[in-house]
Amino acid sequence: VIFSEYRADFVVAADGALDATETITAKFPLWRHGLFRYWDVANPNDPHIRQPPDITEITLGGEPVPYDLFWEDDRRFRVAKIGDPDRYLDEGTHVFTIRYRVEGVLDPGETGAAKTFPTSEGRPSDAPSVFYWNVIPPGWNNPITDAHISVRLPGPVTVAQCAVGTGSGSPCGDVRINGETVTVSAHGLFPRTPLSVRIGVDVPTPPRATVPWTQRLD
Repeated sequence: VIFSEYRADFVVAADGALDATETITAKFPLWRHGLFRYWDVANPNDPHIRQPPDITEITLGGEPVPYDLFWEDDRRFRVAKIGDPDRYLDEGTHVFTIRYRVEGVLDPGETGAAKTFPTSEGRPSDAPSVFYWNVIPPGWNNPITDAHISVRLPGPVTVAQCAVGTGSGSPCGDVRINGETVTVSAHGLFPRTPLSVRIGVDVPTPPRATVPWTQRLD
């Protein structure tokens, strides 16, 4: 299954809650039921924070579509198995929309400050908070032809940094700051290739729920 377009709109509130809408235009071969969406609930920057998604809606072609939720890897990944198990999709293009909420996505401003990003807009600053997120997660086992990401923050944006892939990564196609909104694009992504952003935002870091153990002990 090839994603000809991956479009994601993220809205981050001052309390750290993220409302996300992912719209996936996918080209299907024969004998496929749908998609799998993986969410990593562990925060890579703080081992005591969990960020499970609260899924609000999943549609196919604008209509509700069946999906099942389950856990994998000792509750590390929340998984949505999307599609009717009793029906194959027609060969061709189908559009899936996934809406969900995640709490506690704003990190303290120094988080990720030592990492080098190949694409950057604005100037590094001492913003009190950052949104440091895989806006395209590595769990998609699909090539992505074109990706367009929009992130609306709850305050002025000081810097927007972006990387495609792991480690230092490679440059994104385009990063732009427009007031409190950052847009990012990328093209020709291989399967399991993340796109990560680090965006400084001039709002206080809200408190987050924590647990006293690491995710491995969940």
